[in-house]
Amino acid sequence: MHPHKNFTLQVQLGLGVAGVLTLMSLTPSLTPRSVALEPSQIQQPTLNQLQQAEALNNQGVELANQGEYAAAIRLFNQAIAIYPHYEKAYSNLGIALGSQGQLTEAIAAFNEALKIDPNNWETYNNLGIAWGMQEEIPNAIAAFERAIQINPGEPISYRNLGIAYVKQRQLPRAIAILEQAQELYQDQNNASEVDQIEQVLARLRQAIKASE
Repeated sequence: MHPHKNFTLQVQLGLGVAGVLTLMSLTPSLTPRSVALEPSQIQQPTLNQLQQAEALNNQGVELANQGEYAAAIRLFNQAIAIYPHYEKAYSNLGIALGSQGQLTEAIAAFNEALKIDPNNWETYNNLGIAWGMQEEIPNAIAAFERAIQINPGEPISYRNLGIAYVKQRQLPRAIAILEQAQELYQDQNNASEVDQIEQVLARLRQAIKASE
């Protein structure tokens, strides 16, 4: 395993509230996952092909961590060409494309990853971020809600969903969801996130009061 860093994209979502929507980290490993296809439809890769695909994926991760996204994208695509059911490579490809602002392509990559593993909440979270950055807020909300259905104990999806509702000016709903995120972060003893959400909540409550 090689060390990896977390990647983030930042997007301004309404009311002067800066929403930092966090993309999952690029994971430099070939993680076995269930494939949503019949076994007869899948050409099983050889061990050598798996090793080649994993090596390309890992190289792509290291390049992406250095900001070399274009080169990383090429390597992720090469890994997928060798092993077309490599879910993690599709996910990493989506993250790298999103980091380059190629959001339509990122969405397509995340959707391919979800065809292979439809129960990966992190991919739904990333998909929601990409939709949000395209201002396709209803699609973003649907993706974040699906992430929450799969993993209701993970606060980042609530956080992102709340910010999406801010963008839609549904402030009471945004507040309720952000309060859920805050509670989950408190359970994780994540004081930084708790404080940041509290600042956002204060602004939202002030905006509601001013509009009354």
